[in-house]
Amino acid sequence: MHELGHNLKLLHGGNNWVTAKANYNSIMNTRYEFSGVDNNCTPEGDGVLDYSYGTHVTIHESDLDERVGICGEPFAWDWNGNGIIEPSVAVDLNGDNSASRMTDYNDWMNLDYAGVYFIPPNSIKKLPVTIVSEEPLPPINSLDK
Repeated sequence: MHELGHNLKLLHGGNNWVTAKANYNSIMNTRYEFSGVDNNCTPEGDGVLDYSYGTHVTIHESDLDERVGICGEPFAWDWNGNGIIEPSVAVDLNGDNSASRMTDYNDWMNLDYAGVYFIPPNSIKKLPVTIVSEEPLPPINSLDK
């Protein structure tokens, strides 16, 4: 389903390449690629294979409000794991060593059935055919050497 999403023009962050976004609950997200997406506003994946509906709040790693998590209140999320729900914490959620702004994306409303995303139209070139050998191949069941 993940690879199919690439053929429908979805990226690892929906419409961008930001990986492991906590608020992008899609099988396209590397965070949920194998565990399935979270469908009940908790940090863990719940085994559901689905694309995102784009309903989660935008978050910024330098100013995470643990009171709202990714679904809004009352779904708190202890981003830094200290056992205290705080109004502002900074955590590198996706391990890219930068303070990323993470947005959700509505995959279902943006599926593109026109074809493969990664092949630009002008990059396809017809290659010449080269005949390597004109000798017939021996039958597969032949024991002759």
